[in-house]
Amino acid sequence: MENQDGTYGTEREEQIKHVYPEQERDIILNNDELSQNKIANQGSEFNLNSEPESKNEPVQAGILDIIYGTLFDPARTFAGFARNPRIGAAVLIVISINLLEALMGYYTTPRFMQSLRVPGMLEHDYIKLTSMLFAMGGFVFSLGKWFFMSGLLNLLSELFGGKGNARNVFAVYGIAGLPVVFMLPVQVMLMIFPEGFLQTLAAALFGTAIFIWSTVLLVIGLREVHQFSTGKAALVVIIPGGVLIVLAIVFMVIIGATMANPPVGRFI
Repeated sequence: MENQDGTYGTEREEQIKHVYPEQERDIILNNDELSQNKIANQGSEFNLNSEPESKNEPVQAGILDIIYGTLFDPARTFAGFARNPRIGAAVLIVISINLLEALMGYYTTPRFMQSLRVPGMLEHDYIKLTSMLFAMGGFVFSLGKWFFMSGLLNLLSELFGGKGNARNVFAVYGIAGLPVVFMLPVQVMLMIFPEGFLQTLAAALFGTAIFIWSTVLLVIGLREVHQFSTGKAALVVIIPGGVLIVLAIVFMVIIGATMANPPVGRFI
């Protein structure tokens, strides 16, 4: 493929040019060139059973590197997931976060139930048991949601022409939820300080910011592992939520119409 300056570029280079940010292209292209030069220099003496040189091996990022890169350098981190999704690290991070959320829910649920002020509720000894059930249910639901949503997003991404696979999206969806750890201090604040409008408003705004941050990370992750545009990645993320909102509106309209015009039965 001829470039504007008269040189010729490979199809791989043209694809990367339209997918990755400027600072990422050089890294990926240089890695590809190193691999090609190594094979060319070995020539006929190239041995498939030979051990690769350590200086050309990619550095395996640790869990702390993945956490920091996801929060503050997501494009580079998720670009690496396209080659090596790091399923084990993703599972460890997601389970740790969900366990912390379940533990926090175990301590915050009694306070929430007390705030309901339902007559007779506090006279029973079931509050701790209910809190444990809520915590365990939330943990299982989060893991089930991870499997279901990653599969759905991967299917939608393939329909939009994505190049990734289910392993990539599974890791990306799990890691993209990392910002939720910043909600734990907010939940502690809700437990310590008395209830009030400003406290509730601050918690709602903080929760909205965390949700937007996680959504942006998910869009970036899908863009990198499936190698399509940011617009397509955003559309893939929006479609499931949009469908649920439409279904909820239709359901509410049906319920409202039924209550406004109840069916009249005949008595024989």
